[in-house]
Amino acid sequence: KRDHHRKPKRPAASTPSATMFSGYDAATWTPARPLPFWPTLETRQEVDSFDCWALWTGARALYANSSDIRMVVKTIVDLVGYLTPMPATKDHEWNTLAAEAFRRRAGKSALFDASGRLDWQDASRWLVRRAIIDGDALAVLSKAPDGGAQFRFYPANQIWGDGEGGFQLGCKVDRAGRILEYRLINAEDVRTVQGFQAVLFQMEPDSGRFRGISGLVSAINDAVDLKDFDNLTKASAKLAALRHYRN
Repeated sequence: KRDHHRKPKRPAASTPSATMFSGYDAATWTPARPLPFWPTLETRQEVDSFDCWALWTGARALYANSSDIRMVVKTIVDLVGYLTPMPATKDHEWNTLAAEAFRRRAGKSALFDASGRLDWQDASRWLVRRAIIDGDALAVLSKAPDGGAQFRFYPANQIWGDGEGGFQLGCKVDRAGRILEYRLINAEDVRTVQGFQAVLFQMEPDSGRFRGISGLVSAINDAVDLKDFDNLTKASAKLAALRHYRN
C-alpha cells in the first residue's frame, strides 16, 4: 500500500549532530530532544488489532485493581448520568402519554434489553463506563418477542474481525469512512449487522477513525507505575516491621 502521509524528507543537517531546526520548537529535532515516534499519519491506520487488545487489557486490569482509577471512572459516569426523552409538541396530552409509554417500556429491563439486565438508565451508564474503559460500545436496534423496540448491547471486544471479508477492527467501511456493517462475536456465534441498525457509542468520535480509544490510554502506564511503587513501599514497610519484630 502507498503511504500518502509518509514523512516529508528534509535536507540533511550540515552538522554531525544531525540537528534539524524549525521556526516551531516542537518541530526542532536535536539529539537531546528527538522527534517523538508516531507510526503513521493515516488516521484509519493509527490503531491496529494489537493496539486494541493491549489497551483493553491494560484499561480493564486497572479498573479492576486500582481504586483510584475505579473512582475516576465512577465519578465521570455519575456526572454524565442519563437523559430522558421529553416530548415537546403542542399537544400536551399526547406529550404526557408518550412520556408514560416510554417509561413503561424503557424502564423495564426485561423489555428494553435483550439480555434482560439493563433498563434505559442502567444502559446509559453502562455505555459511558464501557466507552471510558474500552473506547467504545455498540447498541444494536432489535425487536422484542412482543414486536416492540429492544436493544442488544455489545462491549468493544465483541465488535471484532480483522482482515476477514473486508472487515477492519470489526467494521466494514466505504471510501468515505461510513460504517456499512459490524461483525459481532460472542461465545455462541458470529453475526453481522448493518451500520444503520446500530449506534456506536464512541469515546472522542473521529470521522477518520471508526473505533474509539480508551479514555484511560494516557494514564495506563503512569497508573501501573504508581501502583507498583505503592506495592513496593508497602512490601518494604512490612519487611522492615518483620525484621524489627524478629530482632
